[in-house]
Amino acid sequence: MKSSGVAKEVVFNNVLTLSFIWFPLTGFTVSIVLFYLYAEYGFNYLGVWGLIFTGFIVLFIMNLLLKYFSKNIRLYFTGNDMDIEINGQLQKIQKQDVVGLFAPDYENSKSSLISLQLCFKNGNKLDITDSKFTEKYDVGVNEVLKKDLRFILDELGFIKIRQSKSRAFKKQGAYWYAVG
Repeated sequence: MKSSGVAKEVVFNNVLTLSFIWFPLTGFTVSIVLFYLYAEYGFNYLGVWGLIFTGFIVLFIMNLLLKYFSKNIRLYFTGNDMDIEINGQLQKIQKQDVVGLFAPDYENSKSSLISLQLCFKNGNKLDITDSKFTEKYDVGVNEVLKKDLRFILDELGFIKIRQSKSRAFKKQGAYWYAVG
């Protein structure tokens, strides 16, 4: 989080704006197609080494897709506006147009995974998900996420309302924050 004069901002680098479910589905689809092609055409020529090579190709393709879909997001708060900048494209939104957000409870949990979902009055949603998908806990990242979440909640006037069991099961932001 950076404070500069009137505008205050929160910056998320290398995050994904797609729903979490797209990545396992994409990985499964790419894997099935490549391993089918290998089983059908490559096994007779390449043997077991070809299977290992095919596994590396799957990992390489998934890594390229993650890099392609990764974005840098900045949330600017000025007065009654919230500006969302995604890779240089700016959208102005009124703060009262944000209905709520799903986020982990960084205060009481050991999580350093970015997983936020902003919900708007018009039904649109903005997912902000870490592109690393790691379970590793980093104290420094957790502290930054605590500060950023507190700042966003204070700017929007949100409090923790309830826990969403379906989002907790998928290890996404499990708590719903909205105006109390």
